[in-house]
Amino acid sequence: MIPTFEDVEAAHRFLARRHGVSGQLHEQGVRGALELARSLAASPRDEPAAVFYALSRYPRALGGLARALPVMIALNLARATGHPIHATAAELRAFFVPLAARELSYEDVRGWFNDRAREPG
Repeated sequence: MIPTFEDVEAAHRFLARRHGVSGQLHEQGVRGALELARSLAASPRDEPAAVFYALSRYPRALGGLARALPVMIALNLARATGHPIHATAAELRAFFVPLAARELSYEDVRGWFNDRAREPG
C-alpha cells in the first residue's frame, strides 16, 4: 500500500493550500523515494516507517513541505494499514535532522514505528 506518485502529489496539493506553500514536487525525486520505500518494507506493517524514512531522505523533492508531507503520509498510511502510530507529529519531525545527517538507519526508524504501533482491534 505504498502510495503512488499521484497520491503524494494530492497530499502535497492539500498541504500546500493549507500552509500557503507554493513549491513544486520534483517528480523524479519523489518516485525515487517511493521506490526506496518499496524496497525497504518487508510487510504492510513496515510501510509507514519505510515511506517516512524514504521521503525524509529526499527533502528537496518535496516542494517546501519536507517536514509536513512525510509525517502526514506516514500517519495516514499507518491508520490505513490498521496499525496507527501512537506518536505526535512533533515526535516524528524530531527525526528530520538525524535523518538528514545520516545518523539514523531505516532499522532505527522502523523500530521506533513498531514500538509505537497500536495493534488492530
